[in-house]
Amino acid sequence: MRRCILAVVFFLALAPSAANAHDVGLVCKQKQGTNKISVEAFFDDETPAAGAKVDVVDSAKKTITSGKTDAKGLWTFEALEPGEYKVMLDAGAGHKAERRIVVRPWDGVPANTGEQTPIQEGPSRQEFTRFPWLKVGVGLGVIGLFGVAFLVSRRKRRLGEPGA
Repeated sequence: MRRCILAVVFFLALAPSAANAHDVGLVCKQKQGTNKISVEAFFDDETPAAGAKVDVVDSAKKTITSGKTDAKGLWTFEALEPGEYKVMLDAGAGHKAERRIVVRPWDGVPANTGEQTPIQEGPSRQEFTRFPWLKVGVGLGVIGLFGVAFLVSRRKRRLGEPGA
């Protein structure tokens, strides 16, 4: 019985203190040849974070601009000056994200391409939303090890009983 209690305490010590069941992500891009910045907000299940509040603050923590994402989780703003900013997203119910971005200088000449370049630190949308196979594998491995340890301890106890 004492071993069982120790095993439970050990397992609880390894358990995570918090779990994100539905996390929110954020990607910021600058349209080439312009000073337009697009913000894309999404949940880890690929659904858009519609109606999420977005704030852009400068290095002095002064709010530069604010807005809300549309039904597709998109919001666009014009950068005032090249430099570093922080984009903070609040999709409600505790779903928050923030990214540091670096806005590049705009030469005033519009580009012919509609390409957008990521200007943020942090994971891309593809990296953020991919299935965590490694974490699942490690978790299943730990559960399997606990199961084997339990079976071995039961077998040793049964072999040590008198008359067995």
